[in-house]
Amino acid sequence: MSKPRIDKHHDGLFKQSFSDVDVARAALTDALPQDVLARIDLTTLRLSNASFIDDEFKQSHSDIVYEAQLIGGGVAYISIIEHQSSADEYMVIRLIEYVCKAIRHHLKQGNKHYPIVVPVVVYNGKLSVPFR
Repeated sequence: MSKPRIDKHHDGLFKQSFSDVDVARAALTDALPQDVLARIDLTTLRLSNASFIDDEFKQSHSDIVYEAQLIGGGVAYISIIEHQSSADEYMVIRLIEYVCKAIRHHLKQGNKHYPIVVPVVVYNGKLSVPFR
């Protein structure tokens, strides 16, 4: 089975848009639940050079990772995974793997506390509830 390739035009537009901290902050403010937003200081949002996508998925997926301070101390990784234009039955599994890699990365940096990891999928497909 062949892997889907990243549409370079859409991927470039996605990365360019969401690599802008102000655009990402506005999108996250609209998308994240209020109880999550209440714990993250979005004024400290900064683009990270971390990536948690396996080599297996690099051909078909990209990610943009942000870091922000938590209100009261600690770090949040806000991971924006590339847009999905079709339903992916394995998306939940991919997100779990992604979160685990982000936590492992954080701990390998010498941190003693687990970070909050918020994976975000930008979906523009036709199904209203694509991931069950």
